[in-house]
Amino acid sequence: MEKYILIAVLIFAVIVTASIGTSVLFGGSINQFSFTEDFSFSIGGTSAFLTILLASCIEELGWRSYGEDAVGAYNSWFKESIIFGCIWSLWHVPLFWIPGTYQYGLKEMGIMYVINFLLSVIPLELNFINVKKSTIRDLEEILIYEKRNKSINR
Repeated sequence: MEKYILIAVLIFAVIVTASIGTSVLFGGSINQFSFTEDFSFSIGGTSAFLTILLASCIEELGWRSYGEDAVGAYNSWFKESIIFGCIWSLWHVPLFWIPGTYQYGLKEMGIMYVINFLLSVIPLELNFINVKKSTIRDLEEILIYEKRNKSINR
């Protein structure tokens, strides 16, 4: 099991590095590779950490426990990943118009940031489905999702 966690973390690191690298190639700042000291958003006065924690628990239990299992029963894991990657990407679109959200901040920075976010969700879903098929533990997926959110939403 430790092997799968290491593989998942490495795949995540490659996806994030490739996403930021693509952004830099299209004129984005190299500072995207640096760490920040604070979260970059809050919603309704709540902390970003609480928002991310609640959203990841609710989203992941719904998507992973019900939705993916239902679609996965009739499709290969690859096709399931692509379907849910697209759904997950579209799921976040309304957040681009809610002030204070991470996605709203991306929209303010420019269209390339929006495109990068929407497209990067699809290969990330491949990683999540692989973790699920390998470990079959929703809690581990929530923790990976939480770690991802904490790293990109700072």
